[in-house]
Amino acid sequence: MRLKLMFVVSLVAALIGTAIAVLIQLWIHGSMAVALLFHPSFTRGDWIYLVPVAASIAAAVFVYRHTSRRRKLQSALTALLVILFSWSTLVASLFFF
Repeated sequence: MRLKLMFVVSLVAALIGTAIAVLIQLWIHGSMAVALLFHPSFTRGDWIYLVPVAASIAAAVFVYRHTSRRRKLQSALTALLVILFSWSTLVASLFFF
């Protein structure tokens, strides 16, 4: 397995996807806590949490196309890693923004 490729692609995709989501949330609401406390439903700008999901799909496709063996397993693990890294980054951003 190409573990280096999986981890690097997962980290880059998670950072890009989460950074875009956090910046849009900060631009719309002013802080992450305000966004989650006062706008918990998909009403105003909460669709931006689909950006990390799109990043995980793109990373999984990238890993699938750049590996030769065990493609499905590696792309699934990459997608799970991106979602895990994105979730942890979003949780951490609650404490800093």
